[in-house]
Amino acid sequence: MTSAAFNLVVRTLAIARSDAVLQQPLSALRAGLDAKLRRLTRARRRTLSALSGCEERLFWAEPRAAIDSSRVILFVHGGAFCAGSVELYSGLAGALGDLARARVAMAVYRLAPEHPFPAALEDIERAYTLLLATGVAPERLVVVGDSAGGGLALSALIRAKARGARLPAGLALLSPWVDLSLSGQSVTTNAQRDPVVRAAGLQRLARTYLAERAPCDDPSASPLFADLSGLPPCLVQVGRNELLRSDSTELVEALLRQGVNASLDLREDMFHGFYVMDELPEAQQALAHVSRFVNERFGAFYVTSQA
Repeated sequence: MTSAAFNLVVRTLAIARSDAVLQQPLSALRAGLDAKLRRLTRARRRTLSALSGCEERLFWAEPRAAIDSSRVILFVHGGAFCAGSVELYSGLAGALGDLARARVAMAVYRLAPEHPFPAALEDIERAYTLLLATGVAPERLVVVGDSAGGGLALSALIRAKARGARLPAGLALLSPWVDLSLSGQSVTTNAQRDPVVRAAGLQRLARTYLAERAPCDDPSASPLFADLSGLPPCLVQVGRNELLRSDSTELVEALLRQGVNASLDLREDMFHGFYVMDELPEAQQALAHVSRFVNERFGAFYVTSQA
């Protein structure tokens, strides 16, 4: 049974999902999304401090619990490639870091339409490289991305693998958007169940991001169709009622087919991006599950190194 807070949020979000909202200029859509995130995450947002020597591309999120400084999470925020910021997602990232007793580095990336594909992907790949250059050990690093940030995180690691870079201990993806062609079955079956996103809106945002520089099913833009072999263990978390649920279920199937240790955490009744709403017990429970995966990945390498 869902919480009372969850049911209220769903009713409120459904009101804001109208055609009129989707037809707004992109600048208004961005401002509206950022304003919602600002309201939803006000209590948890953290102070950010730039990592030395990282070109203002990486920021530490202030911890509010005892941490092990050797444990690091690289967090890639969502926002449909066109909105969001490290500030607005610092609460979510910081809360995960506290649960995992890890430092959290947040990656800054350029947004469309001002900076279309592949600018954001290049920025995340560069941020990963810079973070390793600071001395962070890959075996003590877990990469986490949500929504569009999940797709970017996955694509950046695929590129890092291709050039022979060392990969992190694990990868956690929250409601990842990994198929910009929107070919998944849930785009149809969950069209009326997800109060947050609509296919027409996502199609518009995908076109804005790609700017005719790549087709929607290009593996570099839609990593669901990429070579996933050789990636580190991966947790994919998604809500059962999400429009993009198929992105997650098909991604886990593809990872397993290609020999990657992957698991799916399917959250009953949840919608896209529910985990950012810190007042929801369901969001807290989901984040705790992600933190257990992160802790397991840190622990796996610790045990191995002591063997």
